[in-house]
Amino acid sequence: MTYLRSNGGQTTQTKTVTLPGTYTVTVTSISNGCTAVATPTVGQTNTVPNVNAGADKVLTCTTTSTTLNGSSTTAGVTYAWAASNGGNIVSGGTTATPTVNAAGTYTLTVTETATGCTATDGGGDIK
Repeated sequence: MTYLRSNGGQTTQTKTVTLPGTYTVTVTSISNGCTAVATPTVGQTNTVPNVNAGADKVLTCTTTSTTLNGSSTTAGVTYAWAASNGGNIVSGGTTATPTVNAAGTYTLTVTETATGCTATDGGGDIK
């Protein structure tokens, strides 16, 4: 059998595609010349995940570290915190609830593992 596709004429049995759309595949039997046509459709779902960096917190002379409370209602996500403007992440930078010990800005990025789509919330300020 030979295979002919509308997306570049490759003649292999399998094809990896990276864009959504409808593809046409024509299969021809070498022995009798009979053909069959298939038009598979490839869809794409790129739902932006939900992200919330949580409420601002305050450090004092007696409260020298705190835990941020990030969250996402989207299933199957990973967390990545970034500190700026003097902020310092002590531990848990890839969890929803890192421990921090310096005033600054803390930004949470949530990535949906299935699609790679990301969302960011910079609301985690420490004063």
